[in-house]
Amino acid sequence: MPGLPFTFKNPADVFAALDGDLGDHIRADLLAKGIYAFRRGFDNGFHQLTTSTKPIRTVDDLVGMKIRTPVQKMTVDFFESLGAKPMTFTLNRLYEVLKDHTVDAQTDPLQIIVLLKLNEVQTYLSLTNHWWSGFTLVANAQAWKALPPDIQAVIERHAAAAALAQRQDVERLDAGAVEWLRGKGMIVRATGFRVDSALSSALESASLRRPRSWVTIIPLPRSHRLRPHPGARRPGVRKGCRRGVRSMTAWMSGGSAFHACAFATSVKPDHQWFVRLR
Repeated sequence: MPGLPFTFKNPADVFAALDGDLGDHIRADLLAKGIYAFRRGFDNGFHQLTTSTKPIRTVDDLVGMKIRTPVQKMTVDFFESLGAKPMTFTLNRLYEVLKDHTVDAQTDPLQIIVLLKLNEVQTYLSLTNHWWSGFTLVANAQAWKALPPDIQAVIERHAAAAALAQRQDVERLDAGAVEWLRGKGMIVRATGFRVDSALSSALESASLRRPRSWVTIIPLPRSHRLRPHPGARRPGVRKGCRRGVRSMTAWMSGGSAFHACAFATSVKPDHQWFVRLR
């Protein structure tokens, strides 16, 4: 789920999903791969955009902009689809590449912007909340099963307590971050980027250009319903998709929707379909 654009509105939405049925679905998939995932994950916060050249008011402001992104291909694809020029650098090089203008922008949560003092090398902070990021606490499934049940219970209890405390720490950091950054001279803009119709159009255009690499789909049980976008359609044949590839409208809890080509050969009536960009 980290790095999946425009899926959640706030941390409460995130953890209602990931601590609940959606998380159960993901944890079951991980267990099938030999990875035991603890129920409570850690928070890293929603990503915002900082820039040195201009604020981000609409997706058009990203066209041609050199932006540092995390190294995952999904994040690179996302910014490429919006016309930006993403460049991948590890976090330990972030301050350096912003200072020497190798890139002009970057994406990170508020706490990271504060902790790395990016206000020293960036001028504008645009509050976009374009994706959530976090961490899953995991263990080797075989080693976990080998532990006595009472030891498992102790570890589970302390892992859950640590995760909940860490989430509160992030919440406190984020609560004061905007004013702290503004006090350091950053120009802060709360933008409508999240629900801008241009974003949906850009994503739709990108998905039709690159049906092979853009999306996969995850069926969600009826017990976890994402909020339908008004007028959203079920998967069906759509002009522009490769033959044999079905299309769908993604509806996200944030209220935006876009069409995509996806490898779906059947539709289960008791499931919604959730898009995962990759």
